[in-house]
Amino acid sequence: MRNLKQIFLVIVIIFVSSFQSLFSQCLTASNGQYPSSTFVPACSGSSETILTDGFAGEYSVVTVVTGTNYTFSSSVGTDFITISNSAGIVSYASGTTPVNWTATFSGNIRFYTHTNSSCGEASVSRSRALTCSTVCTSPSNETCATAVTITYDQIQAGFNTSSFLGCADNCVGRGYFDAFYRYDCTCTGSYTFDMRSSNGDTYLRIFSGSCCGTLVGSNDDGYGGDDPTLTLTLTSGVSYWVECGSYSSTGMGNSAYNLYASTTCVEVVLQEGQDCGWAPTICSDAQISGNSTGPGNIDDLNVINQGCMQDGEHQSQWFYFQAQTDGVIELSIVPQNGTDDYDFAIWGGLSCPPSGVPIKCSYAAAYKQINTGFGPERHYFLVDNGDVITTDYQSGLFPNEERYIIYDHTNAVVINSGWSPGDISHTVINCPSGDCQYSISLVENYGDGWDGLVFLYVDGVNPFSTTGLKSGSGDNSEDIWDDGFVDQLNVLAGQTFTVLIDNYYATTSPYTLDWHLSSGTSLDCESLPVELISFTGKCTGSLVDLAWETASENNNDYFTVEKSPDGIQYSIIENVKGAGTTQGFTFKFNFVDYDVLPLQYYRLSQTDFDGKTETFDPIAVKCKEFGSGEISIKMTDNLVEVFFSDKSGRNYVVKIIDITGRELYNTKVEIIDNNQKVYIPDDKINATFFNVIVIGEMEMVAKKMIKQEH
Repeated sequence: MRNLKQIFLVIVIIFVSSFQSLFSQCLTASNGQYPSSTFVPACSGSSETILTDGFAGEYSVVTVVTGTNYTFSSSVGTDFITISNSAGIVSYASGTTPVNWTATFSGNIRFYTHTNSSCGEASVSRSRALTCSTVCTSPSNETCATAVTITYDQIQAGFNTSSFLGCADNCVGRGYFDAFYRYDCTCTGSYTFDMRSSNGDTYLRIFSGSCCGTLVGSNDDGYGGDDPTLTLTLTSGVSYWVECGSYSSTGMGNSAYNLYASTTCVEVVLQEGQDCGWAPTICSDAQISGNSTGPGNIDDLNVINQGCMQDGEHQSQWFYFQAQTDGVIELSIVPQNGTDDYDFAIWGGLSCPPSGVPIKCSYAAAYKQINTGFGPERHYFLVDNGDVITTDYQSGLFPNEERYIIYDHTNAVVINSGWSPGDISHTVINCPSGDCQYSISLVENYGDGWDGLVFLYVDGVNPFSTTGLKSGSGDNSEDIWDDGFVDQLNVLAGQTFTVLIDNYYATTSPYTLDWHLSSGTSLDCESLPVELISFTGKCTGSLVDLAWETASENNNDYFTVEKSPDGIQYSIIENVKGAGTTQGFTFKFNFVDYDVLPLQYYRLSQTDFDGKTETFDPIAVKCKEFGSGEISIKMTDNLVEVFFSDKSGRNYVVKIIDITGRELYNTKVEIIDNNQKVYIPDDKINATFFNVIVIGEMEMVAKKMIKQEH
């Protein structure tokens, strides 16, 4: 029996040896394990040497990770390699060097080398090495279209996130792997972004206007240096894309990174009526009783648009109105306490802040000042029988050199005169017909510049506190010493206007606004013009990126970009600021159109500061269709309707953004029906000017709208 067992054992050994040769694998190793430690590869994509003095007929233990591809090699080109489990029983791969294998588990394996497939052994030194790289998994925000949106509230609270970079270069020409974040800025101020404690040779870039569009900030850490940090000023109303990237030139993706964002900016919220961006619309000539408690939160006046309003806003009220028919507009602004000093300005068109100087403007003071010079300066007012005229005289440095004279023109009588005058109180008599004309004349004897002030009241009301538009006034703008009235406003049907009324004394006391319309004019606000602005991606997918360049410019104010679906009828889609006058410098300009058609035409014109315009030849841009169906946006009775036609099965985000970039409304919409409507109620729109933006996976549509006040 013992001999039979020995014979059977010999047969088994011979069978196993034949089996190993038959299936080309070698799991024997008389030289054992070398080195004694387990090798853990970095999987950087480069070759990694395990040892340089190994023998044939031994193995090394290597740690592998599931999903990772490995290439095992020997320095002897004829060596036979076998990869097995950690016990050396199960073979996973074998063959002449090199051998490729993708791990199906995480753990340890044996890496055998033999001189041939017959499992030959040799005590001659050779190197064992491997190369490995992970199977890159794309993160959700690897592309521009899928950028993760971050909000002002998140940044203000100290935004931070950790994730992995993508598997491709999505801003061609820069790095190798990246991921994207988007911030629709709602607050102009300083922001800081950094990638502290991130892996690899990292870089950070920020674009405005579109993803990989206009570069506004860039920082490359320099390999082995500090991780990149950017601090820069961002502008409200502008969209920014943050690109986190890594120069992984060895071909590895999915590097770990961190992104931090913070800001010192304080978000500004529009004040209804007090800020130009949220002002009521006047729809008729009905009398208005208005009031304000402050200047609002936005500095709507600046050196470009303030005109005569040289001291800014104090307690301001903004309005818009539109002429329905041709004619003449006059108006009066009367302080209800009879003493406040109200100023006003009117700009043509609807824009906030106003883009140019006012067409009508009065900054006249409610008080009168003794004229510097030899005078007299005369101001007229009307009185009735029994009215009491009083003055509050505040003398200059030399009161004996100045005086004011009140004169009764109806009866040709001087009421008071004399140098170094004081206050007076005079009751009107001999004015049987009412509305008798009086005047006050201001005289300064030597012109020394030290001038006194006179506040005049008729029954407690300052007759010079009323201001407005009046035919025959003789001026369109006036400063502090004028009479408070400028010429009438001659209007054409359809013209629009922006109005500012400001209480210089800031008493919070209200005013009354009276309209005086003539020559057939009337007011209307039902057809205020709305400019349509649309957005999408690149023309290769979903956007048209327009760019132009100037070698030199002469007196160039701005460019106008127009678009047409047929090359015949054009509409303005954007004005882009020019460079003024340049010689010897190249300037590049960019505008991205997000409303892509299969075929569209663009036309560029240039306007000088003196108003002269030059129009250049149009270009045609052809793009592929990126989606079917249609998205339309309209508003009826201040109810916004978004209509999705043939968009079933898609998801969208609908936003309302005011002109400062502040987000007023944000909702996700799942389209179930082919013809589905989404409504946004009036109480969600706390602004006069606003944009409705609809964002999908492959498209974005926007429309600028104006809320009507009834």
